[in-house]
Amino acid sequence: MKKFTQAEIEERCLANGYRWPEGVVYEGVRTNYPLICLTCGDNTPKRFSNVGHCGCKKCYGVAFGLAQTLTHDEVSARGLDADHPALLLEEYKGAMVKHLYLFKDCGHEWEIQPNNLYLGRGCGECFHDQGLTYLYLMEHQGLAAFKIGVTAVEHGNPYDSRIYRHGLEGWTLTLSVRFETRAEALKAEKKIIDSWREQGFPPGVTPEQMKYGGEGETVSTELVTARSIKEMMWSLRYPVESWDTTSNASMMAAVAEHA
Repeated sequence: MKKFTQAEIEERCLANGYRWPEGVVYEGVRTNYPLICLTCGDNTPKRFSNVGHCGCKKCYGVAFGLAQTLTHDEVSARGLDADHPALLLEEYKGAMVKHLYLFKDCGHEWEIQPNNLYLGRGCGECFHDQGLTYLYLMEHQGLAAFKIGVTAVEHGNPYDSRIYRHGLEGWTLTLSVRFETRAEALKAEKKIIDSWREQGFPPGVTPEQMKYGGEGETVSTELVTARSIKEMMWSLRYPVESWDTTSNASMMAAVAEHA
């Protein structure tokens, strides 16, 4: 990997719309730096390796008219004009926060970020999976945190999955459970996260520690055990009322294998 000089780093930042912070010494491409956006002045820490690939998130929201300065009525109107028209059902809290929408085409209620809706994404319950859908559990020993999530291995290519991407950042896969539909996997994920928050357990990491997002799906390893999460994942996949002799035995064997 090419080693950049301090002067080269500062020049590259300027070429991509950022100013290097005064007094900060370059330590490598994978370190977070408070680079200053020349457009809006935002200095949220970001990796130098992302410069030129990931633009300023604050400017991104403004460019699509979704900055938090918009009113509830303005955001609601934009949702009705989206590719997948949807009615905002709760008070607007911000472009990067999931809100409950009623989708006009299908009649489903679904939580989605306003910016994702405006960029063309639609109802998650109607989403057609082209690959296998999994609810996964990962652990990061350095951050002392667990993370759950949903991913689809599109066309059998593991490099398309979030499991692979988070793995590049030090997360280790502990368990993955296949669900029949994406909607079922997302509902299971929400139940687990809701159970953490109802017990007063906050996210285990900060947004700056998650290159690929998903900090809201984390919890500290000091507050829960891997076994308790695994048992909940399996119980949501195979509810007790649906057990028969065969499924019960296979489910218990799977739990024992991954415990």
